[in-house]
Amino acid sequence: MTWPRLMLIALVAAPALAGVAPLAWAAEDADYRACMELARRDGRAGLEAALSMGGSVPALHCRAVALLEMGRAEEAASLLERLAYTRPQPPALQAELLAQAGHAWLSAGAAASARAALSAAIGINPNDPELFIDRGQALIEMGDDWAAVDDFDRALELDPRRLDALLLRAGAYYRLDALDLAMEDANRAVALAPVNIDARIERSAIREKKADRAGAREDLLTVLRLAPDSPAAIIARAALERLDVRQPTAAPRR
Repeated sequence: MTWPRLMLIALVAAPALAGVAPLAWAAEDADYRACMELARRDGRAGLEAALSMGGSVPALHCRAVALLEMGRAEEAASLLERLAYTRPQPPALQAELLAQAGHAWLSAGAAASARAALSAAIGINPNDPELFIDRGQALIEMGDDWAAVDDFDRALELDPRRLDALLLRAGAYYRLDALDLAMEDANRAVALAPVNIDARIERSAIREKKADRAGAREDLLTVLRLAPDSPAAIIARAALERLDVRQPTAAPRR
């Protein structure tokens, strides 16, 4: 995995806890809210609080968040999926739980399980672009970039301004050597968010692979100007050094 892909993962792949948001319908439950806040600060204490709440849906959901915080992502994913299927849930809640299970499976490195959970969520709620973006990431981890492109296509049909979908699709096209399509997406991403350093990093990789060293350099220098102390700047400096000291070569495969 080389520098452009690393940057995109940092941008696009939501942290596990961000993917497991509080259940909207249970937000008025004061014990649930307190448990969720505690679980996000201290997984072990959150787990104890969740266990003391019994076996309700909010309690089990808080337990899953605590497990994620403790690094026990596979257990959290199994719990979320079981919760979605073993109780008679309203469709919207079932889709929400399955989507969160998909996030947790991704965090556990179980891409096939993530795809299955997210496919089930899409079957219930086929108009949520987030679900297609998440499933696309699972498909990337499984090495199926063309199927991932299909999911990012659908996400962008539903919301054409999703920067994450554009950048993920650009990365998939890059790996598939469809460089003109990758450049179209990268250019759209930069036009949509001119100061977004991740869009610049992605476009610089595509430009370098297309032997546009000047264009790649321009994007990398823009990253350094916009965010000189960021992790992206470290990536940009390394890429600039490669451009400056080596003979022109294609950018490394991701």
